[in-house]
Amino acid sequence: MSESYRLDAPDHFTVGTVGPPGQRVFYLQAREARRIVTLKVEKEQVRALIRSDERVRLLVTHADRGFVEEVHFGSTPDEARRIWWDICWIWGPPEDHLETLLQTIGVERFVFGTGQPLRLPENSVAKLDLLDLSAEQRAAIESGNVKTLTTA
Repeated sequence: MSESYRLDAPDHFTVGTVGPPGQRVFYLQAREARRIVTLKVEKEQVRALIRSDERVRLLVTHADRGFVEEVHFGSTPDEARRIWWDICWIWGPPEDHLETLLQTIGVERFVFGTGQPLRLPENSVAKLDLLDLSAEQRAAIESGNVKTLTTA
């Protein structure tokens, strides 16, 4: 029998991945006060979590383009407005996955992430440097969007 966990009023959720593309395992961390629970999840469960309560806000880390597109486009517009994505595992130039996602999903849905300790922070900085972003768009990704997430 698997264990059961109950968090009555979780104050933080994070979704992330471990492993190379095609072999990734997705995890959900939930925190309530000082208690943290980590669970293995599938893409469908991420959508179910965002649908569970209109107050839920998610920051998804280490997701690639396919994961972002499947969850985003499988969500209603209201649900999609409550999900933010970090940029650390999304390919930049020359593949331009990040540029495509910024154009199709919107700059306001993405936050700066480094992927440390698995990646160098310079990778995320370089991705932004290589994109044709306005100063406002870059500032939104680097800090503005996460402020929106944390105050929502």
